[in-house]
Amino acid sequence: MKTSIIYTTAIILGVILEPTTGTTIKFSFAEGRPALDSLLFLDNVLWVVERASEVKCVQLCVDSDGCASFTFSRRAGSSVTLCRAHSKVMTSLDNATKDADSRYYVITNTGNWQGSECSVDELCPAKNSQCFDGQCVCVPGYFYSVLTHTCCPECKSLGSGFVEYPGYHMVGYSNLTIYGSFEWEKCFQYCLLSEVRFKMKCSTVELDFAFASSSAGWKKCVLSPHTPLTITDPSHWRLSGPGENWTIFQRVCEDDFY
Repeated sequence: MKTSIIYTTAIILGVILEPTTGTTIKFSFAEGRPALDSLLFLDNVLWVVERASEVKCVQLCVDSDGCASFTFSRRAGSSVTLCRAHSKVMTSLDNATKDADSRYYVITNTGNWQGSECSVDELCPAKNSQCFDGQCVCVPGYFYSVLTHTCCPECKSLGSGFVEYPGYHMVGYSNLTIYGSFEWEKCFQYCLLSEVRFKMKCSTVELDFAFASSSAGWKKCVLSPHTPLTITDPSHWRLSGPGENWTIFQRVCEDDFY
């Protein structure tokens, strides 16, 4: 199997030629993180190789056990390139130093950044993504596309997965509130079956944990076609107040061609 590598400014891509069929398979080898360019990371360094191109850095990192990311830079005052391999994906900027010629890449085969650990928004690579409760997610209201790993303001075909936003809820946008002595998973099943069972679209599920703790185990879940992007009054997207304990879940998108 022959492997060649091409790259763009943001993403380095791998192209594999399958000799038995003559077809090519294109996939992501390394994702550039433009928000982290001009920063040099010196933590968790596995090795440093001189005079390697960015393409060669990808090959070296992919072939190296434990290499999760790398920094590509130049030696100060010279044209000598440096490929610095890291054993983890950087989740903090605390020990980063300024370096105008430095670029940072994360090794990946899928491009799936959703749910990855973070400490600041700059560590989340997609447009309209952010660091929320220590994880990279789409900005509330944007749908995470499982196909393109992007954040979409609208979605034609909703998927069966959900993205969690702890502590938040929408006030006054309940299309259906369900009470019962069921397990929490039942709320998500109701959402996925909402168009057939309740004749309504369900984009979000809100769980009221405070109600459950004060009602002998009964559960309360709120189903809505709305998201924080579609509500008419942004102030109705709120953090749980005193005595409240809400969490909202927004469905992922399986088709982002809206």
